[in-house]
Amino acid sequence: MSIYKEAAHGTFVYTTKSLAYGIFADVLQPNMQEIRPFQTIRSQARCHLQVLVQSTLRRAAFIATEINENPGQSITNAAEELATQLVAAFNLEPEQTRFIEHYTPASYEGSDDTSYEEVTFPWQGRQARNP
Repeated sequence: MSIYKEAAHGTFVYTTKSLAYGIFADVLQPNMQEIRPFQTIRSQARCHLQVLVQSTLRRAAFIATEINENPGQSITNAAEELATQLVAAFNLEPEQTRFIEHYTPASYEGSDDTSYEEVTFPWQGRQARNP
């Protein structure tokens, strides 16, 4: 029987990246326009985090709860960045770790639902890729 112990419980700040796009045109052919990324924008986001660890097998479960006061990307939109940062912050093996997104009625104004969804990732080393 595996016993998980709570290793953390509180607010977790994570960094997200977004691309800004622009419309570009060739000076000689102004009607030939294309949309291309031109800048990466980094911002901070916050979630409530509960970490459960089973230390002898080095297994863990991260339960990230979206909070209404989050100034950045949601836990869903930044899932791979959040997972990568959590694995690094707690020095855990990605393949032995479960990631769960949690939304409550307090996560978004007007929502009445509570949900828990496990998110799985392909990993390249210790870097999560799109779920």
